[in-house]
Amino acid sequence: MSTSRPNLGADQPSVGRFGALRHHWLLITLTVTLCVAVAVIYSVTTPQRYQAQSDLQVQPTTDSTNLFFGMNVLTDPTTAPQIVGRSLRTVKVTEGVIDRLNLKTTPRALLMKVKISPIQQSGIVSISAKDEDP
Repeated sequence: MSTSRPNLGADQPSVGRFGALRHHWLLITLTVTLCVAVAVIYSVTTPQRYQAQSDLQVQPTTDSTNLFFGMNVLTDPTTAPQIVGRSLRTVKVTEGVIDRLNLKTTPRALLMKVKISPIQQSGIVSISAKDEDP
């Protein structure tokens, strides 16, 4: 009993390593051209985005003059970064930033663009801002 294998194009001259490329060159060229055109249109029409990031290291206070009497949270190394992170989110601090940097925005609008997050168990507060205007 003999089984015959199907001829997979062995008699065609374009069969080989690059035969599919030669056979479908128009489709490949059109696909690449379309992808490049979409990438160019996207990069031209998308507004630029700017991002700035800074890490703030928070050291717990070791004040022996009782200046911070009653504020034990600032002496604890685990809660000090969280307290500082919360205080940076206040409108009063944001108004100071706006005044110092001469920004033309409101405190609420600035707080929407800024992300402030204490990094757990590290004593670091991460501050990042994203905007379309540098």
